[in-house]
Formats: sequence, structure tokens, C-alpha cells
Amino acid sequence: MNSPTVISGQGGLNGHSLTAWAFFLFLLTSYVARNAFDANEVVIGATRGLALAVLVMRLFLVKSSSSFVRQCLGLLAIGMVVGLAVNPIAINIVFCLVFVAAFGSLRLETVATTASIAIALCLAVVGICLMFGLLQNTIDAGFAAAADGDTADIERYRSTFGFANVNAFSALVLSFCLAVLYGIRRKALAYSVAFAAGVSFYWATDSRTLLFGIGLFLVFEIGFALFHNHPMWIRSGAVVVAMLPLGLTIFAARIVESVPLLDLALSGRSTLVATYLDQFSLLNWLFGGVPPPADYAVDNAFGLLMGAGGFCLLAFLTMAYLRCLFQAIRCADTRSFAFLMTFWLVTFSESSMVRPESISCFIFWLLLAQSPEKVRSK
Repeated sequence: MNSPTVISGQGGLNGHSLTAWAFFLFLLTSYVARNAFDANEVVIGATRGLALAVLVMRLFLVKSSSSFVRQCLGLLAIGMVVGLAVNPIAINIVFCLVFVAAFGSLRLETVATTASIAIALCLAVVGICLMFGLLQNTIDAGFAAAADGDTADIERYRSTFGFANVNAFSALVLSFCLAVLYGIRRKALAYSVAFAAGVSFYWATDSRTLLFGIGLFLVFEIGFALFHNHPMWIRSGAVVVAMLPLGLTIFAARIVESVPLLDLALSGRSTLVATYLDQFSLLNWLFGGVPPPADYAVDNAFGLLMGAGGFCLLAFLTMAYLRCLFQAIRCADTRSFAFLMTFWLVTFSESSMVRPESISCFIFWLLLAQSPEKVRSK
């Protein structure tokens, strides 16, 4: 019913999309080598170097003049100067921006389809390694928090599929599902594949984010179809929903103090973000420059963005996000709207936005970087 909004440019299985496919495979190889095979830094560095070489090769072949990329790089540079150090999250974002500059001429649909094929191949390789004993599918026994905040008995048994961290594997599956939902035009086929993968791996990994992400995509697509004749309602609701994770991040300390049950429902993520943001000075709040902590994980992309570029970067990206969201509403681009809304909410707990290995983040950054004159309806 609604046509997708795509970046005008090359499409189909040609040299350009094959180059993107090679890039994704090198990046995924690095991800699996680190999380499943515990590879040494030489192997990881070599595969990442190959991915970077593909980007550099593309940059020599295309001419990019994205003001969005230049402005983001400027804000990140200020953050590094303030912090007097190289921020690894800022480097991740730079990597995503270089991808935007290198592959901005490809259609988003082509990028999503290419990414889903690359991830599927990667998951198939993991399955073969499990079959032949190269990886061991161990069980991760987790602890659940009780209502009073104490630790309850063990009740979560999660298959790792050979990965050191089960969340690393489930994030890969979620990325596949989002890429499929965006890249495959036939909705019945896209949701069949996504739900089959999501439900199957959910029972094994007990990763609620898998079903949450697919369910959100479906809800936003249905909601858009029901209210597409009322764009003002959609815009208003979208802004409210988009502001929710930002508020939960910025006011994390107040939430931990005043609404501990909400922090419990978020699996303690507010506590982790509040602890991280507590070390920020006023200058850090404005421009960033605080690297992610080494002794605990902050899986909140918005908190990590604050550390990389401060409130200035976060505000800039939020404005770009809303512009792209309103553009999708104006063009009746159901899939881009659903993807933007879903990814924005999911990245609150998965930090996919600032993790290039998630692959699906490249679709998001390409959407933000697109300019109105490059967008058309098919």
C-alpha cells in the first residue's frame, strides 16, 4: 500500500552491493572471532582492517558531500579535545559515518537486503561450527531480581550458541530480523522470516529484546496504516515516544532514587547509566569526552552518545532523527517510519546505534544522513 522511501542511486546485485556485502562479511567475521572464538587482537585487527579497506576503496570511487557527516565529525572532534583522549564510542560513530560517506549512493533497501544475507551467512557458519564441535553451546545461568530488589533463585537458563556473552548472539539475530523487515518488500514473507528467527532463538536465549523489537516494528506499521490520514496525530505520538528513552537516560539518577521499581523493570539499566553520567562535569555534559566504563557495561546508546559528544551531539542527532521521521510520515514511507521508531527504542537497551558490528545501525545512520532532494518514492 505504501511505497518505501529510498536513497536514489545504484540498486540490485551489482558491484556496488557486492562491495557492501564484502564489508559486512569482514565486519561480522571480526564480531564472531571476538565473541565466539576469543581470537587474538591480530586476527580481529586484520578483519576490521579489511572492512576499513573496503570503505577507503569506496571513498575513492564516490564523491560524498554530506553536511550531516561533516557536522557529526565536528561535534565528535570537540568531544575528543575536551576529553583529551580517543573515545572508543566516538571511533565507532566515525566508522558509521565513513560508511555513510562511502555507501550513501546505494538504496537503503539494497543495503538492508545485503546486510540480512551477510548476517544469515554468518549465523549459518556459527551453526556449522556448533555441529562439528568447533563451538560449544553452553548454558548461561542467570539470576533474576526479586520485587524487593534482592537476588532471586536462578530462573533464566540461556543458550550461548558458542558466544562468550549470550546478548552478543541475540543482538546479531535481532539485527538480522530488523534488516529483513526493512529489506524484504513482501510483508508476509518478511514477518514470517523475522518471527521464525525471533521466536526460535527466543526460546533458546530468553532474550526478550528479540520479540520486543519485532513486535514494535509490527505495531508501528499497523499504527501508521490506521492513522496515515491523520499525520498530525502520528507526528505528535512519534515525538512523545521518541522523547521517552531520552528522558529515561538524562533523568536516570532521579529514576533510581524516586522510582526504583522502574529501574528494576529496566533490569538495572538506569542505575548503570546514572553511575556513568555521575562522573560528568558540566563541560562533559555539553561536549562529552568521557570514555565508557571498563568495570561495567552501559548498554544505553543515548548515554554513550552523551559520553562521546555530550548534549550537543545528542540534540543534533535527535533533530536529525525527527526530521527523518517527519519526512517518512510525509512520504507515507511505512517501513522507514517503523524501522526508525523501533530502532530508536531498542537501542535504549542494546546500544546498537553506536555498535558497527550490529550491522542494522548502518541503515539507521544512512536514514539520518539522507537529504530531501535525494529521496524519492518508488
